[in-house]
Amino acid sequence: MDKGNGLLIKVLVTSGIGASYSLSKNVAFRAGPWSVYSGKRKSTGEAVSVFVFDKKALISFVTKNRLQGSCVDDVVDRLKREVAALTKIRHPAILKIIEPLEDNKSVLMFVTEPLHSCLATLIHRRDENDLDDLTIQKGLLQIIEGVLFLHNNAGMVHLDLQPDSIMVDSKGDWKLAGFGFMESYKTSSGEFFISQFDPRLPPFVQLNLDYAAPELVLDRRLDPSNDVFSIGVLILTIYLGHSPMSTRNNSSSYREQVNNVQRALKDKAIPQYLSQPLSRVVARSPIERLSLEDLKRSDFFDNTLIRSINFLDEFPGKLLSEKKTFLNGLYSMLNQFPKAILQKKVLQCLIEELGKEEGLSYLVLKNIFEIGKDMSQLGFSEKILPSITKVKDEFSGQTAVIDHLEILLSRLTNAEFKDSVLPIILKSMEESPPETQATVLGKVQLFTKDLDFVTLKNDVFPSISSVFGKTTSLTVKLRALEAFNVLITGDGLDKYTITEKLLPLLGAMKTREPKIIMTALTVYSQLTEIVDVEVLAKTIVPQLLSLSMESLLSREQFHAFTTKIKSILDRIEKDHSKKLSQTPVNSDLGRQSPAFTATNSNNSTGDFHSLLFGSTSTTTVSTPPIQPAPATNNNSLASLGQHSNPVPTASSSTPTTTTTSAGYSGSVLTASLTPQTSTTNFNQPLTPNKSSTNGPRTLKLQSSKPGIDWSKATQPQNNGIFGSFQNSPTNTNNSLNSLQATSNNSFQPTTTTIPTLPKPTQPSNNFPQQRQEQQSPQQKKGLDQYQSLL
Repeated sequence: MDKGNGLLIKVLVTSGIGASYSLSKNVAFRAGPWSVYSGKRKSTGEAVSVFVFDKKALISFVTKNRLQGSCVDDVVDRLKREVAALTKIRHPAILKIIEPLEDNKSVLMFVTEPLHSCLATLIHRRDENDLDDLTIQKGLLQIIEGVLFLHNNAGMVHLDLQPDSIMVDSKGDWKLAGFGFMESYKTSSGEFFISQFDPRLPPFVQLNLDYAAPELVLDRRLDPSNDVFSIGVLILTIYLGHSPMSTRNNSSSYREQVNNVQRALKDKAIPQYLSQPLSRVVARSPIERLSLEDLKRSDFFDNTLIRSINFLDEFPGKLLSEKKTFLNGLYSMLNQFPKAILQKKVLQCLIEELGKEEGLSYLVLKNIFEIGKDMSQLGFSEKILPSITKVKDEFSGQTAVIDHLEILLSRLTNAEFKDSVLPIILKSMEESPPETQATVLGKVQLFTKDLDFVTLKNDVFPSISSVFGKTTSLTVKLRALEAFNVLITGDGLDKYTITEKLLPLLGAMKTREPKIIMTALTVYSQLTEIVDVEVLAKTIVPQLLSLSMESLLSREQFHAFTTKIKSILDRIEKDHSKKLSQTPVNSDLGRQSPAFTATNSNNSTGDFHSLLFGSTSTTTVSTPPIQPAPATNNNSLASLGQHSNPVPTASSSTPTTTTTSAGYSGSVLTASLTPQTSTTNFNQPLTPNKSSTNGPRTLKLQSSKPGIDWSKATQPQNNGIFGSFQNSPTNTNNSLNSLQATSNNSFQPTTTTIPTLPKPTQPSNNFPQQRQEQQSPQQKKGLDQYQSLL
């Protein structure tokens, strides 16, 4: 009946349900007469399943088998009856209808909760992950609950409990369906007539005798115990892979095949612990059969795992203390659950509870991550990653993410981790208590190894810097320094960021605890190979020197600093010397004659001419040693011996001819020192003598104008001092007289004031005490307490 699927899809799209729901192109699975498609509500994206029956295919089948046209109406009526019963009955173990049946010329269709498969498909596929013992126990227990609801509350007998009538949803829960043969046992006389099997009709419109109770087929007796026998045969079918009976819906064949049910109990595929209770479920006489209530209490369903599943189903109604005890115990039991149960049932229940109560977020996430570590990356991304966003702003949720960081890194791609998880980590790093901050910083190397440079520089480094600058916890500060070291060694910081941001941050550090200082030295050691020499000389060396002088350091720690500083200085010397040797020297300013170099500490004659004529002299000037003047030159010289301070005088001056860069000659006078009580003021300009244009130029004193203060221009040096000058060698006496007439200006050597350096401050001994990590708020509960709760 699946021919012309493309045409059928077009019909579905144009239908009323097709206008509100989008359907997959392919059939997800088949359940009896229904083709089941996966779909989504267009307005909300809600996942659904759409059951479709092709009426045109039925008409073609009836025509081909030469049946009456009324057969089509009979089949359609039976299918409508099934859907109507599902619409009226609501129970967690019964298939939920979302959109009622839609009937048009081409199809019958209705919408249900999202389904994964039906039991018939799982049995045919025989995948151990789909039908392990716990899955079977859990599913059968759910079917029993649904059947009990039909018996006790609706007064109905199902009569068609077979694999095609049981649906499996996305959680792995089993849902009861197939209500096309359901009958009320309360309103009937107790007799039930089964129509004669017609092989020309579709099998799904006739009762399947392979799962029917013997009293129903042979004795025509309608009773709730009919469903008990059907459940027993269903259990055998699950383990055997096929029904123990093959009647072909013939009552005569049924009489012969019914004994095969008891024989099947001895098959090796049937678990030993199941043989005893199952033998009473499929007993020939209804009186000898176990009731469904007794079957629920049997050893087959009485174990810790099943009770854990039941507790999860009732989780929303439990007390907070009970929920915490259960979640702690569940974590220790997860390895005993089959993966299919964990990933479908348990995981989905936990995700639904996540974010409802903040006090449970850590415990719920802990179990979710433990389940997720064995999932594929795709499954983890689709199911678990979106749920993390529910608690990204809760402290307990952030803590759970940090504690299970290894699992997240192994199950997510780099892009998924950077977009969804990294913001949670960085927020926790900046806003959490010191204990959590230290934990996050201790895992920097773990979650940054695969991050790109831009993310490390623009996201991770600013967060670590913020914590480092604000924290008062020694542990956090130590972890932050170690995190800086991780970023540097991992090429997560460039030269600019280190120079402009990290070094100022380290320089402003006030903590002087030795362990932190030595960790800072490790960071500095990594930086020396990255930054420029100028940064080493101007920033890093001063900072290291300051840290090395802390009094709390041991001798070995101090030597570690000095060794590093020496190595840095060696590099500075090597690199900077190489740089200077490669720098071109200016020929006019860089070369000096030996004579000039020898007299550079005094006022040279070249400087003197430059001062007078405004031109640069390139002439080498030799200055003869200054000799003291003889005491017999003048009577006034005798008094000079009474003074201890020598003063410059103009006695015994000899002109020396020199050539300036302008190309003319001038006379330069050498001078000697003679003790004198006073000095002549030579602060008068000297001008060339213009009386002769051809001969050498001479210098004349201009007393009428203020000039150069020669006493200030000269400086005391070991190799002599310039004295006063005169414009004629015959004018010695007059010069001496003028020296005596001037005010008493004694020669004073120049002094330099050296500022007093401040004393180094002593480090404070009041260091903040390191906070001890608190114990985890989640107390591990023993299995005894967990089991007692269950």
